[in-house]
Amino acid sequence: MQCAFACAIISLKCCICSGRTRKTDFGYALNGCSVLNGQYILNLLSIEFLIYIEVYIMNSIFRFSLLMIVLTLPGCGGGDSVPICDLSGTVTLDGTPVKYGRIDFVADSSKGNNGAKGYATIVDGKYDTSSASDKGTTGGAYIAQITAYEQKPVETEDETVEVPPTKMLCVAYPVEKDLPEETTVINFELSDEALGYDHSKAQARRVANEP
Repeated sequence: MQCAFACAIISLKCCICSGRTRKTDFGYALNGCSVLNGQYILNLLSIEFLIYIEVYIMNSIFRFSLLMIVLTLPGCGGGDSVPICDLSGTVTLDGTPVKYGRIDFVADSSKGNNGAKGYATIVDGKYDTSSASDKGTTGGAYIAQITAYEQKPVETEDETVEVPPTKMLCVAYPVEKDLPEETTVINFELSDEALGYDHSKAQARRVANEP
């Protein structure tokens, strides 16, 4: 729309500069540009005013184009007021890739971070928050709570089928991380001390030992 208006202004300016007119049933035509009252517009609009309008429109088009370029630059995405940044990487436990599990990225409020919670599914030792069912973080101090299974749990829609339990290697094992405010790769290498850890039981023991 702005481009069309700019072209119309330039055409009108050319008509004024040429000064060639012819009479019609509706008014005058300036250099082939038909207007209701060409002589009135000729007296009202000066060449300087037309140039000002032309420059203003061109600047508006430039600013709009620059904004579109900035919005398409790679980096954090998301429609929230704070950008959501994706994380990806590998997860190992005692040197072995975690076959199946989950990572919950919880903002560390004790360090002043109240950012959004992120999460990702671990499959064959890898995770990626950019997956459709997962979500990235807003960066800053986070606690990655890692849950690992010995294998992927069996899924069935038939409630009559008995599903064997899947052994859990650890539940919400905490790993403190200072996450950058950009898309990045972070690998988690858990030692054998994570084996058998259960976050809820650890919290219960901590509360019981408080004076």
